[in-house]
Amino acid sequence: MKQRFTHGHQQYEIDLLPASQGFRLKEGEREREIIPLEAQPGRVAFRLDEGRFDLEVALDGDLIWVAWRGHAFRLEKTRSRGRRVQSGGENPQGVHRAPMPGQVRAVQVGLHEAVKKGQTMMILEAMKMEIRIQAACDGVVTGLPVSSGDPVEKEQALIIIE
Repeated sequence: MKQRFTHGHQQYEIDLLPASQGFRLKEGEREREIIPLEAQPGRVAFRLDEGRFDLEVALDGDLIWVAWRGHAFRLEKTRSRGRRVQSGGENPQGVHRAPMPGQVRAVQVGLHEAVKKGQTMMILEAMKMEIRIQAACDGVVTGLPVSSGDPVEKEQALIIIE
């Protein structure tokens, strides 16, 4: 089963194939064995090569949030043509929304401040993960309806840029 993901600006294509004890993970010419150990809502554990991986995972449409060893990773499932899938976290109008319920930990931009595409504007904490809200495009912050410490709900507007 082929899967395509984008993390940051890097695209990955993997193939998960059934194996006797789990799956074979194939990325390009490299092939590795994954053995599932446990799966619960929001948590997975597996053995990859000789290491054990315990991850916290949250799904939000085509977004997959993964927490591992104190780091949060945002993966976006991409379409077969390689285009990025638009997520609930941002939209073309420049309204950046919370991908899941959480709390604002830091606001790194101010009202009327210019931002560049990819710039971290805010940090949320959700499910013990740090989620960086990054600018989807160049622009100017025209709305900042939340502040540091505020609780937020899924899809709540966080930052508006034009």
